[in-house]
Amino acid sequence: MSAPRFTARPTYDVDPGRGRIPFAAIMLGLAGVLDVVYGLAAISGCRWRCSWST
Repeated sequence: MSAPRFTARPTYDVDPGRGRIPFAAIMLGLAGVLDVVYGLAAISGCRWRCSWST
């Protein structure tokens, strides 16, 4: 008779790429919001806080 085999079960869930998708989504969202704000400022011909746009 052979001894029962025990398989090691992981004690915690490991997912090394878990935080990349939310980070990318937040960065893309922030870039999109800033793009809209700067686009509206460029269209309106803003004179305040837009010294780089002449």
